[in-house]
Amino acid sequence: MTKGSDVKDLEERSERLVHINRDFDVFIKGRDRDHGLRKVEIVCYFEEFPTYVRGKDIDKIVKKESAARLPAVTTLEIPANHSNMCKFAAEFVSGYVSVSGQLVQWIKQLEKKSDEDAEVGSVDEVIVCAQTNDDD
Repeated sequence: MTKGSDVKDLEERSERLVHINRDFDVFIKGRDRDHGLRKVEIVCYFEEFPTYVRGKDIDKIVKKESAARLPAVTTLEIPANHSNMCKFAAEFVSGYVSVSGQLVQWIKQLEKKSDEDAEVGSVDEVIVCAQTNDDD
């Protein structure tokens, strides 16, 4: 598979992307129906600014409407283009605050659930890993 075909697979409504989306929907709905499994929390981010390649505006790669395709899923905007939406300059920039704030909220929910379960004799283990790459 070439790099060009990888990019083509990500084009809106491509056959491969339709299959990926369908399989993900089936997975999420299956988890939601199985009351023995914890609900999967999802937040989808999309970029605020268009991406430029060699000076040419190629628009937004992830638009709000494509990020918001699952029902009952929160969608949030990152003030960056697609190439920079996960490259935060500092801890105080709004994109970092949004993503890290969401993670902190989920951790607190898991810790609360773990405390509640411990009271009735079961224990959940929560492991959160974060990696930064200062070379970017």
